[in-house]
Amino acid sequence: MSTRDDRHLIVKGAPHNILSQVNAIESPVLSGQLLNFTKYAEFSEAAYCAETYDSRVGNNPCANTEYPRCENLRGFATEYELSANRAAIIKGYIASGSGVSQIPKEIVIAFKGTQTNSEIFTDVKVRQKVPNAPGRDPSLPLCQGCLVLHTGFWDAFVSVKDGLLQHLQEVTKNVPNSRIVVTGHSLGGAVATIAGAYLRKNNSLRYLFIWGSNGGQ
Repeated sequence: MSTRDDRHLIVKGAPHNILSQVNAIESPVLSGQLLNFTKYAEFSEAAYCAETYDSRVGNNPCANTEYPRCENLRGFATEYELSANRAAIIKGYIASGSGVSQIPKEIVIAFKGTQTNSEIFTDVKVRQKVPNAPGRDPSLPLCQGCLVLHTGFWDAFVSVKDGLLQHLQEVTKNVPNSRIVVTGHSLGGAVATIAGAYLRKNNSLRYLFIWGSNGGQ
């Protein structure tokens, strides 16, 4: 599977039209692609683990090393917790490594899905709003015709955006020539969609995998 600029976007049920101007691919899933689906689903699953958010970096995203589904996360270490920002209204993490395959090196951004009452509240903030952020942001608007987005999803992204960008730049310097992957499930899938479009706009994104993304038009 390839695109003209080697940026791949594999999306199922994306909730917003912000994906309309990137390379969405619908094609039979090959075995190698299925392995990627499994791998990044595990990163999304690790975003639900309380142990991931221990205010320390350098840990494996999956605390239970005996758990078979952590196999693909071996060789990765957390670089930043999105909830380190006290204003954050969504959890997630940045991890980097090469995994069991050793190549290529990757930086994975994973967003946590709906689990708590506050996260349910984010889901039900369905009123539409113009996606703006404080200050002048060259990555906005996300695309032509992206006039409004789900308020809860956009606010969740904005609450972690600055910390995410700052640490992503730092990690990219420390792990050069890595491909950047964004993933998430449920609420995390919706925010990952927005983050993917945002990072794509500033030429950072390489892959986006989302699972059971919450909807919203």
